[in-house]
Amino acid sequence: MAHTLTLLRAMLGLSQPEYALLVARTHRDLGLGTLAARREKVSRWESGRIVPDFTTQVAMAHLHGIPAAEVCRLGWPYWTHLATRDAALLSQPYTAQGATSVLSATAQPDDDGRPPGLVLCGAPLERQMREALARLAAVSPLVPGPVPAEMAGRLAGIEARVEALEAHEHGTLLSPVGLYAAAHAEQRLVVFLLARLGHGHPAAARLFALAARTGLVCGWLGGALGEARRAERHLLAAVRAAAAAGHAPLVARAMALLARHHLVTGEAHDALFLVRAAREAEPCTAEAPTVSLHNFEAVILARLARARDAEASLDSAGRCLADAATATARSLWDNRRIGYELYLNASAGAMWWYLNEPRKAEQLFRPVTEFLLAPRATAPLPRTAVWLLYAVDTHLALGQLDVAAQAAHQAVDLTGALPTGLAGEYRRRLAPHRHEPAIGRALDHMHDVRLP
Repeated sequence: MAHTLTLLRAMLGLSQPEYALLVARTHRDLGLGTLAARREKVSRWESGRIVPDFTTQVAMAHLHGIPAAEVCRLGWPYWTHLATRDAALLSQPYTAQGATSVLSATAQPDDDGRPPGLVLCGAPLERQMREALARLAAVSPLVPGPVPAEMAGRLAGIEARVEALEAHEHGTLLSPVGLYAAAHAEQRLVVFLLARLGHGHPAAARLFALAARTGLVCGWLGGALGEARRAERHLLAAVRAAAAAGHAPLVARAMALLARHHLVTGEAHDALFLVRAAREAEPCTAEAPTVSLHNFEAVILARLARARDAEASLDSAGRCLADAATATARSLWDNRRIGYELYLNASAGAMWWYLNEPRKAEQLFRPVTEFLLAPRATAPLPRTAVWLLYAVDTHLALGQLDVAAQAAHQAVDLTGALPTGLAGEYRRRLAPHRHEPAIGRALDHMHDVRLP
């Protein structure tokens, strides 16, 4: 996985030997002593194999205009982000003005120069989430004030479009790429209005809530595209926007979605912390958030090899569903039941996968895969291809290469074409088996079908 330092070095237009020489010279000029200028050091820093000494980091930070105090405060490698567009995510306070600054940074069009890893993990991530919880505890929710009729109409139009985008989470015939572009456009409009009107404007409460909602949509669509870093940046901004508005349910949902990304891409301990922070933000009473958090927790605990705790969390999710079935009107429950049951099956399958029980995982994934692949009038979920990745993993582990290849084919066909990030995940899993004809054809199919 590429390192932020690689981007910073490229921004200076230096090769690894040239960068090593410049760091050594800066180290000496700052009075920090002599430092060997070896290309191998830079290579190891960028690969993550070793961490530079503190004084070396101070010299490197000086090159990029970052104070030594930030090296102490954030630690390696997080201070390196202060020289990129992600600086606002790390440096801005949890205030309305800070939230606006972060939103302005994340609303800019994505650039391809950033490394693909997550921006925050470990202590810096925990610190930010605790600051969000402190903000919620310290301030009252913003109350929308009266606005002129023209602005009221404009806000109502944005809210209607965002609600329509949110509805696509439950099934869509549109490409996640196109949906992401539409959601990102709405976010940029909201951020433009926030920056122009100011966070003291009577419309600020609605605008911050809309910024959080568009961030959530961009976050789950970023996950559907296999772009974990892009998704994380939007969700971190959504936490700030929701905290600025004092909107606890939106803070909790953003934290829960962050937990999903850290489970897959980051560290399980960070994902578990995020689930618990989401519960602290708002002790859930509604069925959907409660079931989701129990499901996330079950899979996270499985990844941590805590089998008994994982099964207990999954049982809690099942009990929540049973309670919801008795408390919800029958017509509403019938519409939700299939989705919830499939979600439970998929979570249980992922749990057993992480517990190294692929046969149990396969039994639970089978009805999910059959449902996803069955011809029907309803549209597929945007995350269909992401769920099929688990099926590919399971069938490869069981040596069922033909079935794994079929799942990969279907992922391409159902989505129209796999986006770049997600296609990379499929190829990484299938490439070791390329010599098998079925796998080779599946890999070729990914090259044959392109996004518009």
